[in-house]
Amino acid sequence: LTRYASDPSDPRALPSPFVYGLHPAAGGRLWVSTEAGLARLDPATGRFERFAGQPGGLPRGAVYAALED
Repeated sequence: LTRYASDPSDPRALPSPFVYGLHPAAGGRLWVSTEAGLARLDPATGRFERFAGQPGGLPRGAVYAALED
């Protein structure tokens, strides 16, 4: 069991402590829907990549679920 803490100031941390959904993706990565947007966890490094509030990314705000296309 691994606990991931949120840190809005760290771009490689979980963006919010309020997690609404999890979606396991191909390649072992995990999509995490939060009140502060969408993040993808790379389990090999334990780091998150955020997809909210970035140019060309999602607008700021909650993401309640993610589905793989």
